[in-house]
Amino acid sequence: MSEPGIFETMRVREGRLPLLDRHLARLERSAPIIGLPRPSGVVRDIALERAGTGAPDCILRLGWSRQGIAWTDRDLGPRVAHHVVTVGVPHRGYLVKSEDRQVFDRARAEAERAGGTEPLLLTPRGQVAEAARYAVLWIEGAVLCYPAADLGVLPSIGLGRVREVAAAAGVATAAVRVPRMALDGHPLWLVNAVRGLVHVESLDGRALPRSDALRQVARAFWPDA
Repeated sequence: MSEPGIFETMRVREGRLPLLDRHLARLERSAPIIGLPRPSGVVRDIALERAGTGAPDCILRLGWSRQGIAWTDRDLGPRVAHHVVTVGVPHRGYLVKSEDRQVFDRARAEAERAGGTEPLLLTPRGQVAEAARYAVLWIEGAVLCYPAADLGVLPSIGLGRVREVAAAAGVATAAVRVPRMALDGHPLWLVNAVRGLVHVESLDGRALPRSDALRQVARAFWPDA
């Protein structure tokens, strides 16, 4: 059985890869953590070529392992209304975006059985960690909160971009460690580098309030270049 590799899932928008540099930087950081060589500079050239010759708005996936580079692409698909379900599968801390996705696959299956679209994973101590495909954010007062990195959540490119745009817009942010109940009744968002920033409609079957507090951040999420 081959060792799991690492991967990056990138959004192609109008034939461009607006977050490419961030993806490649994370790939460079991640490779030595699990004993892989750093990918060569040709990866950038291939990514740009594939983005420019494929569908103008799609998802490009780059895999990196001891077997080398693997590229796939797929349609973006429709946006869906997200209904998040807290699952019993405990979050397992990690530092790299690994092909070993068993924990998240089990979490997604549990959420789907409960009628949800995305799971909310908690640490073994019951603290909010992340979803299977997204980082999570919520508004507490006038502050945009997100789980602290030392909980073992993935260094999220989408979350990093939100923090950058929020700072420019004057929105305060805070890394926190909170139990699940701290999210009740607060506007909740999901973010990743494919979909950007999206509202959560419900959490564990209860409707959540909508908020325009991050409208400016959502509009500016995708860089121009």
